[in-house]
Amino acid sequence: MGDDSESDWDDNEEEEDDEQAQRAKRLQQMKSTADSTDMSPKPCFACKKDVAHSQQVRPGDGFIFHKECFKCEDCKKTLTTGTFNTIHKRFWCKPHFMERFKSRGNYSESFGEENPKTKWLDQEKGQP
Repeated sequence: MGDDSESDWDDNEEEEDDEQAQRAKRLQQMKSTADSTDMSPKPCFACKKDVAHSQQVRPGDGFIFHKECFKCEDCKKTLTTGTFNTIHKRFWCKPHFMERFKSRGNYSESFGEENPKTKWLDQEKGQP
């Protein structure tokens, strides 16, 4: 008889844990929905000034720009969400992005980063 009451007790604890987990999940969903509908101004990635919701360009990955600040690093042409490529938190029009890539044939050197092969070779030689 003691075994049955312990089993019932364990089942009740599991049900309570499941309910708490479900409540926490619903709360997180509500919070993320509230965050996505937040209309308050956010800082522009380029100029760091607040951007009114109606003036925001959101190219993805949490970046927010003024429409006039979302420009190609090379030609300074204003970009739209369909006319850009990005790497390492830097933005280019598609023609300049391809031009940079073709110039070196890899993403690292083409976009101002150290070639990863150099890092690996240095590590193999015991250099930091």
